[in-house]
Amino acid sequence: MENRWVDIVKEGFDFGVRLGRDVAIEMIAVQISEPLKMALVASPTYIAEKGVPKTIEELTHHRLIGMWISAQHGSELPWEFKVKKETVKFIPRPQFSINNHLRTQAVLDGLGIAWLPQMGDVQNYLDRGELVELLPKNAMVYDPFYLYYPSRQGHSNAFQLVVNTLKSI
Repeated sequence: MENRWVDIVKEGFDFGVRLGRDVAIEMIAVQISEPLKMALVASPTYIAEKGVPKTIEELTHHRLIGMWISAQHGSELPWEFKVKKETVKFIPRPQFSINNHLRTQAVLDGLGIAWLPQMGDVQNYLDRGELVELLPKNAMVYDPFYLYYPSRQGHSNAFQLVVNTLKSI
């Protein structure tokens, strides 16, 4: 798993997963998820202590938990929001950055605010009130995830099994 742009053919991978259907002409793209909604989240404990930001600009006065794009890019992942049908990028200045599931745990522990995909565990925490969504009217929704792979013949049975399984999700 890599959090960077990869030429899957050149680097010898069987397939890749990405947001959106925009792939090279010789690739096949198969939708494997619903559109991805991002949620700005905090714990009730954090909100009780620090308050709720009312605007994107107010995030600069809060403890933020970020994510690096990749070591290759060496930069913080910008947070994107919708404001009057326009995409607004916010570059967080986080107290720390985490690139795995511990980012969600840090939010649950009241360490700050993070911008996370609203799916799986995050959705469950929101449903149970363990996390609170902030600025929901500005939430960004991205295209679904797509599995993409070369259109060449001769894929293995294991490869076809993975494709068929992901298609059915």
